[in-house]
Order: sequence, then C-alpha cells, then structure tokens
Amino acid sequence: MRRGGIVLDLLICTAITRGDVTSEAIVEMTSPSGFEFDDKKLDFLKERQLIKQWELFDSNSRVYLYLDLVDEAHRCFNLRTTRTNLVTNLAGGFAKVYDYYDKTRNAETFYFTGRSVQQRQPA
Repeated sequence: MRRGGIVLDLLICTAITRGDVTSEAIVEMTSPSGFEFDDKKLDFLKERQLIKQWELFDSNSRVYLYLDLVDEAHRCFNLRTTRTNLVTNLAGGFAKVYDYYDKTRNAETFYFTGRSVQQRQPA
C-alpha cells in the first residue's frame, strides 16, 4: 500500500438488536473505489483485542474482520483507508456482518462518501 495519499476513515458498528448473542461473527467490508484498507490500523485493532483476526483481499480493498462476540452492546471500529488510485466517479462500498456458524443471521448496508474525495485536499 502506498502511504501518504488522501485518507478516508470508515466507522462501522455492530450489535444484535433482538437480545441475542453470537459467539463468533465476521464483518466483511469493501473500501471506496481507488482506496485500500490500512493494514497498520487493522493490526492496531487486533493488538487492542477489538477484533480477533483480519484478512485483506482484492488488492486490499476488501477486509474480513473476525469478532469473538456480537451482542446488544454497540462495538464500533474505525477502519482507515488510503487512496492509492485516482478514480473519476468514486463508488462507495458495503459492509456486511454475519454469524460465523449461521450465515442467515446477517445484516448488510451500502455506503457512499457523499462527496468527490479526489478533489478534497488535506487540511
């Protein structure tokens, strides 16, 4: 991953709303087009025991986060992405959370950045 490009932080939160608990869950998330997930930030989340493990795929644009527990408590993770390619029409991504043992227990959402990130200059 090239360092020093435009940075975009993505916040994802997990919780089960029906008073249920899952002992293992996976968060799958894609980065906006032209961005890659920051492996150093993922290592930081693992070191702080906020996630159990992580894996990157698709040229670091897709991440899988492995969680020990999802319950009614909201757990939020800040995932850092860095622009590695200039993209004219920036596309958002998706986030999906599912039970490791029962993939029918899941939630998925799509997100958009809402602005042209390639034109935004660092402060």
